[in-house]
Amino acid sequence: MLGMSVAGLIRYLGGKYGLALFYSAFIAFWLILNITNLLYAVYFMMGRKAYRTSERFEAEIPVRLTDRGKQFSAVTKNISEGGFLFQLEHPAYLPDDESLEFALRSEKYRADVRGRIVYINSSGNHWLYHVQLEPIEDEQNLREYLQLVYDRTHSLPKSMNVWVTAFDDIVNNASMRLEKQRSEMRALPRIQLERFVRFEEGVSGTLVDFNFKFALIRGISEPADHLTLVPRSGIRVLLENTKKPMISPGVVLYAVTNWEELAASRAFQTLLEDWIFEHAQASKPKRARKLPAA
Repeated sequence: MLGMSVAGLIRYLGGKYGLALFYSAFIAFWLILNITNLLYAVYFMMGRKAYRTSERFEAEIPVRLTDRGKQFSAVTKNISEGGFLFQLEHPAYLPDDESLEFALRSEKYRADVRGRIVYINSSGNHWLYHVQLEPIEDEQNLREYLQLVYDRTHSLPKSMNVWVTAFDDIVNNASMRLEKQRSEMRALPRIQLERFVRFEEGVSGTLVDFNFKFALIRGISEPADHLTLVPRSGIRVLLENTKKPMISPGVVLYAVTNWEELAASRAFQTLLEDWIFEHAQASKPKRARKLPAA
């Protein structure tokens, strides 16, 4: 029916000019309206891929978690029945292959839940950790968590933009369906550093990025299977060449063999924060200095 409507519109308007085209506008309008409704029907029949099983709401709830004796305090950005997203000011290693305990506290409700870190990304100077919850077996705890989710003024749209037309909806719907979905979801914080380093073996290169378990190095002066980086006294980063083929030329991916020691080291965390700050300062655009007036 959609194809027949489009063909009918083309055939009806074909070869008409001037007043004939003007007087045909009424029928053309109803043909275009019919095509629009049929497009909506086609989109409805096609359905859409569901990436979430429950609705997500914006919410700032204090959350605390403990991993290997280290405590982290954060605030959620959004929450749903299946999980939540919390924000940290500095990247921290949290295991992606085991569940963690989270304590969510608000003025009215308290819930202790378990979940896994499934995705990490950065937004500005903050790091966002996406948590997928495990089933909550305790009924009272489940009730408290559901109250945290739903006992609030929802953040869903309450009104429609009067300037958004049906044509805009159709174009946006089509573009979202054609958009290529993210194929890689990182469960470790990928920290951009772009820092020149020298290793104990006499090799030098640029440390492009780091995620506790792997380090990407560019422009290595000499090929090496094992490297040792000593950025500060008492901190040693042991690297082993993964020998994986890389898409970008001139870069080598190394595995951090002592990542567990580094993840538990407060001194290394401080060093990492200093490197992040220096990289952020170096990445800022330099302002042109004004010359004094003559």
